[in-house]
Amino acid sequence: MAVQKQQTIQTFTNYLLLSLSDDEDGVFHHSVVYICDHNEDGALGLIINKEIDLKMDDLFKKLELDSIADNMPYISKKHVGIGGSSESERGFVLHTKTEKEYSSSITRELSVTTSLDVLEEIALGNGPEDFLMALGCANWGSGQLEQEIKQNQWLLLLSSKEIIFGVPAKEKYNKCLELLGIKPWQLSMFSGNS
Repeated sequence: MAVQKQQTIQTFTNYLLLSLSDDEDGVFHHSVVYICDHNEDGALGLIINKEIDLKMDDLFKKLELDSIADNMPYISKKHVGIGGSSESERGFVLHTKTEKEYSSSITRELSVTTSLDVLEEIALGNGPEDFLMALGCANWGSGQLEQEIKQNQWLLLLSSKEIIFGVPAKEKYNKCLELLGIKPWQLSMFSGNS
């Protein structure tokens, strides 16, 4: 009887992907994507550095949620992000851990959810300490992300709460490059196939 060797994949869950796409009109141009889940079936991520012209207090009103956000400018003035081009009508909340059971755990510190419950908690000031709200997500099929990385479409960086929640959206891409020791003008050295 032949023994089959089980193939293991390197997981990129809890990594940041920095896009090397030169398509300036594409959603991934200069994107930083947080990988929420990666396994043999594919990957799911959220762009964390692109915002739309929708603030959380406006979102609460559209969803008809009771809110005390007016008393919390940190929350009410926070912009909703573009999570990716898949499921663009669906909201995803990446957040620090809470005791609530409405989220899927990613790490000991981070969770993700599509549940309206977390938005209700945030609107009332009882939500997670840190969060990012995004519409849509980025999806990859089995082996697709690994292939794109081999083709130099992405740079990888281990994630941290400080980058996700502590760096303004417009500064995340360059901050990640800085942490990798790369200057923006050097990007042409990394992109493309060799």
